[in-house]
Amino acid sequence: MATFVLIHGAGDVGWYWHLVEAGLRARGHDTISPDLPCDDDSAGLPEYADTVAGAIGDRANLIVVAQSLGGFTAPLVCDRVAVELLVLVAPMIPAPGEAPAGYWTHQALREGTAAFRRQGNRVTLTPPPVLYRQRVYTSLMVRPVQVSPGGVHDLGYHVVWCPKYRRAVLTGSVADRCRELIAEKCAGHEWRIVALEVMPDHVHLFVKARPKDSPSFVANQLKGFTSRRLREEFPHLRSRLPTLWSRSYFVASVGAVSATTVQRYIDTQYERPWRKDRAR
Repeated sequence: MATFVLIHGAGDVGWYWHLVEAGLRARGHDTISPDLPCDDDSAGLPEYADTVAGAIGDRANLIVVAQSLGGFTAPLVCDRVAVELLVLVAPMIPAPGEAPAGYWTHQALREGTAAFRRQGNRVTLTPPPVLYRQRVYTSLMVRPVQVSPGGVHDLGYHVVWCPKYRRAVLTGSVADRCRELIAEKCAGHEWRIVALEVMPDHVHLFVKARPKDSPSFVANQLKGFTSRRLREEFPHLRSRLPTLWSRSYFVASVGAVSATTVQRYIDTQYERPWRKDRAR
């Protein structure tokens, strides 16, 4: 079987690929999706490539898959390790002979102008004064947004919460029902689920919400609704736990959370420190 090396785009983390990873692993493949050092202002494309190559280690039969900004990093990775196949998903690719930095002032402008004119506009676009600064990327691309009576918005949150004492109770039919209930609640509030992962000891949701709904409202609505319904439908949850969920939750805006950050929160959710080192 192959090892898929998944490279995320700008302002994101390796978790971006978690649904793809689950599908590939279910088919017997190995996957790695390292977090690039986007928060390090001193790091550039060589350091990004070094991070990926270091994560690969001595793995073989490599298929490198890169998305967006990863289109700059992937060829450098291929120059460092033996790769069987390179797959680019909506990549950023400079024109022949153009340096990566030139993409923002030339290639992106050409693509943005073409898309702008296809929409029936006749105004000439000019480059913004700043397109590249300290790993903050802006390009002339269409961004999906939501429209409300008072304006236009695109608000996304990573929300993570755990069962009481971090018990691994979210398995089998409980996990399936938990996903259904989260989808039902989100639909009722007109929140759009981008990604949802229900693990035995935590839930990780990436959701787009409305401006009037605060992150705490989103988290508490989901926790309260799923706790009540799951405890009604699965009596063993009432006997094993005084309440289904721990009292806290973790929430972060999109692009600001890494797998390490999420794991650090999850590791604090035992609520009985003396039980942490015991087998569950």
